[in-house]
Amino acid sequence: MRRTRLESCVAVCLVTLVLLSGARASESTADDPLVKMVIGLLHDNDKEMRALALEQVRSETRGQEATKAFAAELPKLPAEHQVGLLSALADRGDRAARAAVLGLIGGDSGEAVDVAAVRALGSLGEPGDGTLLISFLESDSDGVRAAAKRSLVRLQGESVSGDLAKAIGRVSSPIAISLIDVLVTRRAVGM
Repeated sequence: MRRTRLESCVAVCLVTLVLLSGARASESTADDPLVKMVIGLLHDNDKEMRALALEQVRSETRGQEATKAFAAELPKLPAEHQVGLLSALADRGDRAARAAVLGLIGGDSGEAVDVAAVRALGSLGEPGDGTLLISFLESDSDGVRAAAKRSLVRLQGESVSGDLAKAIGRVSSPIAISLIDVLVTRRAVGM
């Protein structure tokens, strides 16, 4: 069903009213009407409506339960929508989405989704994901390799730099060079 411009504007106004009401001060749950509305908009074919929903995912709806509800939608969305939601979840930075992101990598959604999921892992992953990201440095896809390198730079945790340094001796020369570059970019010292 195609929305008219007026219907889209009305929907945007309704969501804005909900947000301005101050009801967003607490954490949202999966049953929260706003979370349900955002999930509905994630499935919308109108790019403007999806953009509104993605902004809500990024910054307006709070709480792990909301994150889990949004992440649970990933496998139900078309690839283009998955890429947008992966980016929004990465910006959100809530590791509650990690399992859903990992579930998309290597699936049948295509390279763009793999790249977006590997990129999101840099914000949502845990130190142990470094090994998986290192394996993606050997991918046939330039995009996946670049996303893995970027994610290794961003991956948080006290042990990450040390783990990367230890891996240098166990990988091929081209991968070792990439890991050295990652460590330099991370400004890793005193590992």
